[in-house]
Amino acid sequence: PEVHERVIAWFGPVRPTVVADTPDRLEVKTGSQAKLRVLGGAFIAATSLPTRTEVTTVVVDGATQVTVTASDAIGFGAKTGIKKKYELRVTEVVAQLRAALTSTAPAS
Repeated sequence: PEVHERVIAWFGPVRPTVVADTPDRLEVKTGSQAKLRVLGGAFIAATSLPTRTEVTTVVVDGATQVTVTASDAIGFGAKTGIKKKYELRVTEVVAQLRAALTSTAPAS
């Protein structure tokens, strides 16, 4: 439960949509398809790019192992001109969630 709380807290400012929430898996969507289609990927913040993040947990020898997978959720259409922006965003999501989940302080 603490992993789920920390993930939701980290995503809080971008108002995530929870797609799946089970004891060992949390999947969230963030960003806006509408903004991407209307304004174009080059003109929106990276945090507004549609992404899907899956966080899975498994207990091994009494320790919780967490796997974070982030990917684009662009749906149909090409990522022409925004591929690098997407790569940076999903890398940022994974790195920052890792930091949030490995710290000993409660998430804020």
